[in-house]
Amino acid sequence: MRETNLDDFIPHPVARKRKGRTGVPAGGAVNDLHRQPFLVQLGVISALLFTIFYAVKVTIRLERTKLELSDPEAALPPATVRYLKNVVEEQLTNTISEARSQIEHDVEGAAKELAISQLHDSSVAIAHGLGDTLRDSVERAKADLSASGQSSASNGAQSIEEWYEKLGTPYDLRFPDIEEYTEAQIQKITQLTWKSPKYLGPLDMEEVIDKRAKEIEAEWVAKGSPANEKPGYMIANIQKMPKWPVQIIKDMRDKETGVLGINAPFVDDYYLGEEERGIFWRLKNAGYIFVGISSYEFFPAENLNPVDNRHSRHNPADWAMYEAMDGWLHCQREPDKILPAGVPRAMISESDFVMYDRDDGGGRLIPRGLEKKYDFIYVNNGGVWNDYNRNWTLAKECIKIMCEMGLKVVTTRGEVNDPELAPYVNSGNIVVLKFQPWRDFLQVVESSRALFTPCISDASPRAVTEAMSLNVPVMMNTHIVGGWKYINDRTGVFFSDLSDVKASIQKILSPAFRAGLSPREWIMENYGKHKASLRLQAFLEIAVGKERLAEARRIRDSHPECHYWAPGACK
Repeated sequence: MRETNLDDFIPHPVARKRKGRTGVPAGGAVNDLHRQPFLVQLGVISALLFTIFYAVKVTIRLERTKLELSDPEAALPPATVRYLKNVVEEQLTNTISEARSQIEHDVEGAAKELAISQLHDSSVAIAHGLGDTLRDSVERAKADLSASGQSSASNGAQSIEEWYEKLGTPYDLRFPDIEEYTEAQIQKITQLTWKSPKYLGPLDMEEVIDKRAKEIEAEWVAKGSPANEKPGYMIANIQKMPKWPVQIIKDMRDKETGVLGINAPFVDDYYLGEEERGIFWRLKNAGYIFVGISSYEFFPAENLNPVDNRHSRHNPADWAMYEAMDGWLHCQREPDKILPAGVPRAMISESDFVMYDRDDGGGRLIPRGLEKKYDFIYVNNGGVWNDYNRNWTLAKECIKIMCEMGLKVVTTRGEVNDPELAPYVNSGNIVVLKFQPWRDFLQVVESSRALFTPCISDASPRAVTEAMSLNVPVMMNTHIVGGWKYINDRTGVFFSDLSDVKASIQKILSPAFRAGLSPREWIMENYGKHKASLRLQAFLEIAVGKERLAEARRIRDSHPECHYWAPGACK
């Protein structure tokens, strides 16, 4: 018999389906969840089928288009036809507009030419009519004066005739072709009209110049050396008018002489260059004497500085001006290769006129006996232009050698950024100075044992003669264009490149060599303002003659108010 359990008396719950809010059994939600993935799959399949269908359709269309384009007899697509039609219509419209504009322009030009021609003919007829009337008036006036019996009749008639001769046909009637008139005027003002006898003497005459210079000085001394008659011509400082590269040549009393110099090529800029050329030709044809001065790099040879704006060969017509000079002051070793043929020349540089006895507020070129603080001084005011002319590329390599030798170098470059030289700047072997007044610069020069000049394109190195005036010797690049004439065993040494620079350094600093140096004494014996001015006067007397010099001075003195840029207004 089964044992009775308490559960037998408790009824078990019967599982019943509950209805949702809509009356649907809750189990229906499970069926919906199974149905949704099926719908998604169906949508994806439909999209893929549509994509495949569209791709097939596009492919077929592309193949058909390819066949149409490859078939020369096939008709173009309508869209292409419309596009080409629009392009043709637009080009045709533009062509018609351009043709219409050209026709209008030609018609307008022809009308203007016809009107000008008619106006010119009418003006000529009027001018001729006025001329006939004026001639009749002159004849009547002469007859009246003759009939009146006045003693001044002939004078009066002559005055009327002179007045009539001054009347002329206007330029626009005499020169209806303005281009032809302009060209004629340009040719007129750019050719030498001042007639001077051709120089037939020797081109190089240094001994003759020196001899004549001594004679000029002796003649002055024989008169008692009057200050108001001190002889000599000198190159003045740069002035406002006439503008550089024209330089005025003055006498020793600071009076203008009618002699001018050109010491650099004309500027490359068209308008400024034409202004400088115009000034030259107008002054030359007005009677001024011109000398070329080799004082700017390789002038009159071509300038090689890559950042310069003055070049001797920029305008081919400039060589005619160099040939029109009355003489050349040069610094060349081989002048025949550089200077114009047939023009007298003298080896005279601006640096020759050093004032070795100067002592004023601007500066002192008389030695003070200052202590030597530096072994070498290298002069370079910095910038690309100066770096080229002062040969910074070679200079910094030489300075490095000097520093490796334990020497001290001072430079006026303003800054030294070369990484190879930076350690020597930090160690004090290189002293860098900013720009300073000339009087202070001269004291730095005198405080140096030697001036280092690695330049090549320097025609007139004034720093060299200034250093020698302060009794400072010079170590100079033997390839320099000018200034080489100052170097000898009494003034310094040459070097050619890095291969011999160390030997030159040792030589110029050696006590044995320095014992024979006397740069100030030598420069005073051979150059300076007084001697150079006598040589310049002697050269001019030989090259152009005393009479021509006197004539040029009269031309200048007769018009003290004359503006150099318009000398024709001073006649």
